[in-house]
This record gives sequence, C-alpha cells and structure tokens, in this order.
Amino acid sequence: MLLSIGAAMSPNLNALAVRFHDGDIDGAMVDLSLGLRDFRRSVTLGEWKEYIEHARSHPIRFLVHQDPFTRHSFTKPRGYPGDAELIDLIYRQHTDEPTTNLGQAIFRFVAANPAPAAVRSRRRVLANRLAALPRESEVFSVASGHLRELEGLVEAGGSFARFVALDQDQRSLAVVNKNFGQLGVTTLCDSVISIGRHAPTLGSFDFVYSAGLFDYFDQRLAKRVARSLFALVKPGGSLLIANFADDIQDVGYMECYMDWWLQYRTVSDMQRLAEAIGVIGEVTVDPTGQVLFVEISRSG
Repeated sequence: MLLSIGAAMSPNLNALAVRFHDGDIDGAMVDLSLGLRDFRRSVTLGEWKEYIEHARSHPIRFLVHQDPFTRHSFTKPRGYPGDAELIDLIYRQHTDEPTTNLGQAIFRFVAANPAPAAVRSRRRVLANRLAALPRESEVFSVASGHLRELEGLVEAGGSFARFVALDQDQRSLAVVNKNFGQLGVTTLCDSVISIGRHAPTLGSFDFVYSAGLFDYFDQRLAKRVARSLFALVKPGGSLLIANFADDIQDVGYMECYMDWWLQYRTVSDMQRLAEAIGVIGEVTVDPTGQVLFVEISRSG
C-alpha cells in the first residue's frame, strides 16, 4: 500500500474529517486541497493513483461529495468531464440543487478556488476578445459548451457576419440555439477530431478559438487538432487556444475527489503548438496566472 511510501506527507484524512464535523470547513478544505497537491508532487503518477484509491475509500469522500459541484464532476452525468452544466456552476457560483449545509459550504469554497476563478477569468478574456472583433467577422467556436462568453454581446445588441459553434453535446448546442440563435449563431454537433470532413462546407473564419478543449489532449493530438483548426483561418485571421497552466493549486483535489484530469501545459508547450503549424505564436497568461493562451496568426 502506498501509505508505506509517503504516509507522513499525505493528508491526515481522519483528522480532517473531525474538523469537518466540528465546523472548521474552510480550514479543513484548505488543508485538504493543499495537502493533496503537495503529496501529488512528492510521488510518482502510479503512486498517486494508488493513493487516490485509498482516499476515495475513506469516509471523507462522502463529506466532500455533498458539494453538488464536486459530485457532478465525479459522477459525470453527461458521460464526460467538464461538461457545460459544470462550467455553468463555476460561472454562477450558486446552485439550486438540494444539499446539506456542509455541501453548500464546500461548494462556496471550491467554486472560489483558483481553478474555477481562472475559468471565470478565461470567459472574460474571450468575451473581451470577441467584443473587439469587427462586426463583419466570421467566427468559429470549437467545443463551445453553452457559449456564455457571448452573453455580453447579446446585451449590447451586437452580432457577427457568421458565427459557428461546434460541440459534441447536442444538449449544450440546444442551449446555444435558444440563447444566441437571434444573433445568427449556427451550431454543428460533432467531435473536433472529425473537423476535416466538415472543412469544405465550413469555409474559413477570421477568428477560431477553443476555450477548454485542449486541456484534454496530449501534446501529439493537440498539435494535430491545432493544425486542422488553423487550416480554417483566413489570411489576416487568427486561432486562439486556451489551456490550464502546469501545476495549478487545485490539481490534487480535482483529480482525487472530482475525478477531473486535465492535460496541463507550460508556456513552452503552448509555443510548440504554434511551431507545429510552422509559425510563431504569442503566448499570454490570464490575470489569475492559471490559464495560458496562445494566439496563432495567419499572415494577410
């Protein structure tokens, strides 16, 4: 059992469970989250996965899963991680789902953590980027989810010459059609892996972007998809890819109790995505320091 490898460095789950029951919820969550992160850093991936089995068998799991956000991620009701309903919980920082007082307190804590804060920041970055585009632009959102970054544009009464939203989840696209159909947004239900077969009918775009998709791709697949998306960019246009930065603070809790595993990237990793296309990309960091963006432009 892994405990013989690094028990002194792993979180004391028994002691933390007592603190939860005693009402020290925020303090217990801080120590649990940071303890999981630090322990993850100190062991191999195999050892970490072995420890996760131990941690999930401990009664503390049933405490943190009273939080609707943590539980939703773990159970994956739509069959895949990071679905649009989960992202909406992050945006709203509010849930109407029945739960306990403990569940509500844990939800408030987790929703305010650095990773969810970065998701909200990422949305603002994308909304500002879209707002700055000329209204005659043609835009393609890849793995659009509920496309919440367009909400400000609706309020401002703006629209684009063409806006296509692609997602693998028809339920997410139904929300997009309901909320943004009046802006002329059209939807396409498919996997981005199949984007090549749609290229002849999709045409080209001034701005192509993907907010959270590349977080699930290894570097090889990420480069392949980046090349496919860049092929849709018009001369003078650009492709924008977002990805969580390496070693975020919430990683241990996300993997252990949310079963939410991402592919984290460094600035160099993001630059290599552009290099795979044969151009130099501009890498920026969102205000939280947790999300990286690479913008890859096609010369006019």
